[in-house]
Amino acid sequence: MQRESRYPDVHIFCVVDTSNQNKLIAFAKWVVIDGQTANAGKERDAQNQNPSTAGEGTASMNKTSPAAPSTPSPPPPVPASDTNGALFNHFITAVTPLRSRHWTQKTLVLDDLCVLPSHQRRGAGKLLLQALIDFADEQNLPCYIESTPVAYDMYIHQGFREVDALDIDLGRWRQGGTVYRTSLLYRDAKGGSKTKS
Repeated sequence: MQRESRYPDVHIFCVVDTSNQNKLIAFAKWVVIDGQTANAGKERDAQNQNPSTAGEGTASMNKTSPAAPSTPSPPPPVPASDTNGALFNHFITAVTPLRSRHWTQKTLVLDDLCVLPSHQRRGAGKLLLQALIDFADEQNLPCYIESTPVAYDMYIHQGFREVDALDIDLGRWRQGGTVYRTSLLYRDAKGGSKTKS
């Protein structure tokens, strides 16, 4: 396990295979979001909304930009004519107000967690998550994750709880699509100063 931090609010944890020339097998990127800054971004997101595609969704996501880690910045717009782009835009439009509800204080937010398929279900994701929990506890920070159904149980077993959910009917984008759930999970700071319900 290696930890890299080029910017004070961005934390990257890596898992390497020491038996295979230190090949990278998994990484996680966590960003410290300042609740006040994130909620201020909500107003900017509303101003950036494109009225001609509002039904498709074009709002921005509060993410930390590499140039200024403590300032949320929107992702680049995705062409709504592309099915995946339209779905992405719909997701961002729907999740942004939910994020604003839960990013009310300084919080450690999962930005990316990736494990090579050949190393999945072998503990790399759990190792990354434990490193994050240890770091969050050292800093007395709460944690926030948007979980897929596949990873949900791992997060729950590590002390996260569901505070919200986003259900998207995939039938809107492809025939026979089902409802896909993204669970918004929260873990209190070590001191337990904030309780989400």
